[in-house]
Amino acid sequence: MTIHVTPIPSTIELTAPAFVLGTSNIAGDSTSAVASNSTLLTYDVVAAENVPYAGTAGAGTAVVSSRRDHVHSGPSKDPVAKVWVYYNQVTNTVLASYGVSSITNNGTGDFGVNFSTAFGSVNYVPVATTNDSGSTKQTIGTQGGTLATGSCYFATRNAANTAVNLTQNTVVIFGEQ
Repeated sequence: MTIHVTPIPSTIELTAPAFVLGTSNIAGDSTSAVASNSTLLTYDVVAAENVPYAGTAGAGTAVVSSRRDHVHSGPSKDPVAKVWVYYNQVTNTVLASYGVSSITNNGTGDFGVNFSTAFGSVNYVPVATTNDSGSTKQTIGTQGGTLATGSCYFATRNAANTAVNLTQNTVVIFGEQ
């Protein structure tokens, strides 16, 4: 006959977690136990910063992994369009826009886009397109010498290079404000 005896568990001292976060698993040598409902501290209580492209966030400490201890990678300048507008010259209506305070209608084939926030210089990049279902060929472009920090003016022309108002004008502008 065989008798199986189950040993009575001994009292184990529970300790605070003392884990190390690393890039690989390594066995420890501690003989103490951690309760299954313990909390493992991984981040400090300071909220993460809003870090711009290529900016550097605040550093953490050697004891606590910080949510702030990182640098965003990406372009050195913010590549997002700062101004864009979809404009109907025929009805003088802004159909959709961002960063635009108003449109100046200077007459047939001539309009200006006024920015909500001025650019830091006139070294910005305006990109414009146009389309009109009633025309076979049309063009849009910036008017010579009309780049200003607070506005940019555009001219629309038909195939005969005559000033015309068109229904589907889009302008997108990139640069530093």
